[in-house]
Amino acid sequence: MRKRRALSLVLALVMALSLAVGVSAEEGDALKGAVVVIHTGDVHGTLEGYAKVAAMKETYEAAGAYVLLLDAGGFAGGSPYVQSSRGQNAVELMNAAGYGAAAAGESELRYGQDQLRTLTEQAEFSLLSANVMKGAPLLPTHRIFETPDGLKIGVFGLTAPEAAGALSPSAGEGLTFLTGSALVRAAKNEAADLRKAGCELVICLSHLGLKGDDGALNLLKQAEGIDLMIDGHAHSTLEEVKRATGGTCMVGDTALTAAGSSFAEVGVSVYMDGAIVTRSLPLDTITVSDEAVAEQAGAMIADVDRRQGETIAAVPVLLTGGTDARTGETNLGDLVADAMLVWTGRRAGLTGEHTVDAALLSGGVLRDGIAAGDVCRADIAAALTPGETLCTIRVPGAALAEALESMTAAAPKESPAFPQMAGMSLVLDAMEKFEGDGYYSGTDQLRPATLRRVTVSAVGSEGFDPEVSYTIALNSGLKPAAFAPYERTRVNWGEPLEDVLAFYLMEEDTDLALYRESVGWLESYGYRDVTGDNWYAPAVRYVSTTGLMQGSGGLFRPGDTMNRAMLVTVLYRMAGSPAVEGDSPFTDVPAGKWYTDAVLWASRNGIVQGQTASTFDPNGSITRQQLATFLYRYAKAKPVQTDLSAFTDAGQVSAYAADPMAWAVSNGLISGTASATLAPRDTASRAMVATVLMRYQNQE
Repeated sequence: MRKRRALSLVLALVMALSLAVGVSAEEGDALKGAVVVIHTGDVHGTLEGYAKVAAMKETYEAAGAYVLLLDAGGFAGGSPYVQSSRGQNAVELMNAAGYGAAAAGESELRYGQDQLRTLTEQAEFSLLSANVMKGAPLLPTHRIFETPDGLKIGVFGLTAPEAAGALSPSAGEGLTFLTGSALVRAAKNEAADLRKAGCELVICLSHLGLKGDDGALNLLKQAEGIDLMIDGHAHSTLEEVKRATGGTCMVGDTALTAAGSSFAEVGVSVYMDGAIVTRSLPLDTITVSDEAVAEQAGAMIADVDRRQGETIAAVPVLLTGGTDARTGETNLGDLVADAMLVWTGRRAGLTGEHTVDAALLSGGVLRDGIAAGDVCRADIAAALTPGETLCTIRVPGAALAEALESMTAAAPKESPAFPQMAGMSLVLDAMEKFEGDGYYSGTDQLRPATLRRVTVSAVGSEGFDPEVSYTIALNSGLKPAAFAPYERTRVNWGEPLEDVLAFYLMEEDTDLALYRESVGWLESYGYRDVTGDNWYAPAVRYVSTTGLMQGSGGLFRPGDTMNRAMLVTVLYRMAGSPAVEGDSPFTDVPAGKWYTDAVLWASRNGIVQGQTASTFDPNGSITRQQLATFLYRYAKAKPVQTDLSAFTDAGQVSAYAADPMAWAVSNGLISGTASATLAPRDTASRAMVATVLMRYQNQE
């Protein structure tokens, strides 16, 4: 307990010094005997933070501590500031800051084995992994550090086995990733070897993520001998580690910690007299900064910003992303999908039997649009979700159709899964009710019980056959559960989606004028305010597909009141919009209005008589009894013997509407608003009118 209290006091001093500008001479041995481990992870190109961790290291060393600066992997990718140099910018700054070791994550492996060799040769720190193999380990598995007092510290690295799926065929050539029991055995062997080498403190840099079969939590339940595990890959914060460990940050005898991502926080762990305490500091609370490292990072950022701002193409219109791409086909979706097809054909060399048939990406990837005019790489980066790369997968047509049915389950409501595409044609009836069968196991994706909303008409240059297998290009984050049985055929080409689009925009034969509007791969029936669950959805679908009624701006507005001009126009369309001549008898129906011919036709045929002898009142709301009357006259119907007395408000039916209401009720066109009320003078909504029209035409 005394050791723990003393360690806590030392940690308090460490945390205070990290916020200070410097250390006075009197404080020069305040941390003597302490090992301070500063750690980061998943930095992803946030270059500004390196100057602060460099200054923290200098501050603690000036106070007498032995300091190790470590990284849990994920520093070489994730933003243009490091991707443009294929990770070398990050390595330069880590050298300047004084890092001692880092785990290898998928970002470090993604550029290929030749570039990995370049990074390791450039690095003045050790890039470690004990479970990435090419026969023998691909990288050094561990490194031993020794304090001036002779204390040995062993550090080894682990890489998430799932990183294999993020590598292109060339980057992953010949590599295997130890997983499961083999991964646990590798960790145990590393810890044991470091103990045999005399290490008192054993640290694992884990680019595994907290959870999952191969996650840090599960591994630590099986692998002993590790004093401190610093985890990365899943962007977990220290607070999340606390929640996962019941507030202790311990798994067995191992202290577990993490530091989030993108320098949101910096981890600080202190070791003294056999005990470890872990904390984290938000980067914006750290006031110290190394001027030389800050200047170096600033120069890199300015250089990348300059190149990112150089014009690569000019587009003639706004390329639409954002919400629109989550509800329907957009021209930006078409452009990106076309870029994916072209890149795989020209860069990946997929031709002949291996030609990619179509491209598919989730609309959520298009987080923003691209304005008309000159376009630079920064505009592309702002429009697309970071970190998405281009993949291909081979799936049967039946699985493709099932995936599309699932991806459009929320339509017409907004969903990040909504598909954007190229090279395939399909029809989506968003007003048809999605028939689900629960969720796919272990996912939040709805499983369709049947395919009733989506009809695929063509894939590639041929028609569609559910028995034929197709090669589909897709973004790495798109993993439809329907594709799960075929994941072994997935190939991640490792090419950032923003680079794929930049490549396509710079192609000399790319005709950007083609993208003034969406291409039309997707023929969609539906409105954002009408779902298949609505009682009026079949009627809205009917009047829309027959052209009797239309919405505007993607909305049908089913609850809006129908006015007299609208209803007469619909009846005119039902009659085939016959030619009419002459002047309107109504003073409030001038020539040239969208409803002028319809009102003239309706008055000539006795369907409308006007509110007065000289006025029609085109904007007046239609009531339920007026709806019945107009349709009765249109049908040239005869009176029927129907007793409306069962309805308690039958007496409210106007004399002129008595026969029409009886006819409409008798023929099932209008039903009561409740079991015993007709509400004849209530206004008729667009949904109600659509329903009555569908019933009328279906009984003819």
